[in-house]
Amino acid sequence: MTCSRLASALGVVLPRADQTWLLRACLLDGEPGREAWEHWQRAHADVKAAIADDGGAAKHMLPLLFSALRRRAAVLDPSLRPYLMTSFAREAMRNDIYRGVCRSALETLEASRVPVLVLKGAALAETVYAEPALRHCHDIDLLVASDDVERARCALDTAGFRSAGGSRPFDSFSVRLDHRSGLPLELHTELFALPFYRLPATETWKRSRAITIAGVPARGLSPELGLVHVCGHAAYSASRAQLRWVCDAWLIIARELALDWPAVLDIARRARLTVPLFVILRYLSDALDARVPRVCLGELAAACERAPAVERDVALFAARSGSRLPLVALLRSMPGGWRTQGRVLQWLLLPSREYVHGAALGRPGSARPLQYVSRPIRFAAETLRASLRSSARSATRQ
Repeated sequence: MTCSRLASALGVVLPRADQTWLLRACLLDGEPGREAWEHWQRAHADVKAAIADDGGAAKHMLPLLFSALRRRAAVLDPSLRPYLMTSFAREAMRNDIYRGVCRSALETLEASRVPVLVLKGAALAETVYAEPALRHCHDIDLLVASDDVERARCALDTAGFRSAGGSRPFDSFSVRLDHRSGLPLELHTELFALPFYRLPATETWKRSRAITIAGVPARGLSPELGLVHVCGHAAYSASRAQLRWVCDAWLIIARELALDWPAVLDIARRARLTVPLFVILRYLSDALDARVPRVCLGELAAACERAPAVERDVALFAARSGSRLPLVALLRSMPGGWRTQGRVLQWLLLPSREYVHGAALGRPGSARPLQYVSRPIRFAAETLRASLRSSARSATRQ
């Protein structure tokens, strides 16, 4: 495996250059943060329009941006200050409601003696952000044992949660409930929705710690497992476009000064996440000045070179699934030029036998030669459909 080309191909999971400048403005203190904010402003004549046009990612970062600018005593445009203040105040009021629902859910589960681990935003807002309102949370994620799902569902029913239909792609390990306020809660039986990325339940619970959520004692992931979980989820989830995961991962590294990096590497190896973790941690280090030890990045790069082909194939599948881009658009978006694009196309058309067999994605079958013949046909058909849709849109605009 050529690690550099694979890393370039997986660059589609990372923020764009202009988003990186905004992230730096939100996360970095001192001169680097000030320069990033000035650079981002110069690139966008209408700041409010740029925020509105970023698909929600920039909007969700406004409280964090306002906090950073206030901390640096930045001079703001008179029209921008009330806009940021209002965004912060609105998120703070919303967070009060969110934490109230979290409190009710956790107290209910505790009273019913259902053990849970609090995941993602609900846990990180309380543990690594300066204040919970700085982290926009749109749902509550809880990890439960598979044998406890029904007990948890029944207990939460008494707290105003009702079962909701629908499921996410390739995720058969979650049950969604909706609170009467409209806030979703998901009960997960696995840390990762993609079956290939897996840790034994005993290890997950072993790597947990006591935390406090909305004043209620609870348990969450250790910082090391939390970092791998955030990065692993971003590797395949379309929600990565909102960029909350970047702030989560950066702040875990910044706040947890005693982070056990050998443990991070060990968890990534066990979960078979070394390939996407290398790409993401290198970005956090190079683009956002995160304190990732160079020796850690070196070990991850070496692990990428040694990784079996199926890990490469699953990483490419995950990146493509989360990007929701047609094949041609995905290839064009990859840095590294035509050599990288050609190599990635070869990997996509001729993946490993284990990947084609389907077990890696939870769809076991048989890797017959016919499947290798059909892949180019399917990709060609997909490319044709994308081209026809693009032509239709162009004709409509004319």
